[in-house]
Amino acid sequence: MIALMAKGKERRQARYRIYSTVAAALILGLATVALVVFRQVGESQLEERVYVSPPKTLQHLAKAQQRFRTQDLDGDGQPNFATSLAALEDAQCITSRLASGEVQGYAYAIEHGDLMGYAITATPLSPRPGLLGFYMDQTGVIRARDGARADADCEIYYHPVHGQLWASR
Repeated sequence: MIALMAKGKERRQARYRIYSTVAAALILGLATVALVVFRQVGESQLEERVYVSPPKTLQHLAKAQQRFRTQDLDGDGQPNFATSLAALEDAQCITSRLASGEVQGYAYAIEHGDLMGYAITATPLSPRPGLLGFYMDQTGVIRARDGARADADCEIYYHPVHGQLWASR
């Protein structure tokens, strides 16, 4: 009788271990799914707030470049700026959508990045009059050109100290 009771207790303990293992696996699976969903929701909310306009996106990229430089996120021991959007994505400074280079009808590119500075462009995928191309460097000054790709010689659109200056619109 005692032997039968011991076997019953062992079976219950074995069932309990199996149930516990299955429950732990389910919880872990649900937690993983929740993290993936929350990350996607977080990225989409970020994209809705930050990627609404090229100037706002360029300002976000400026912050990402500053973080990349000050925290030496490429680990080379040099306080340099990122040379590509992929480098900013690898350092988890920007989302994969922005790293792809195309957001809200604009193509974004880091034209150069080194110890001294960087230049980033936002060019309309379908350039036409009334649609601005943008250029920004490490000074935070955003320049614009109507209907075409912008560069360092274009009219100032936004100045970090003086604000919006674009007179051509």
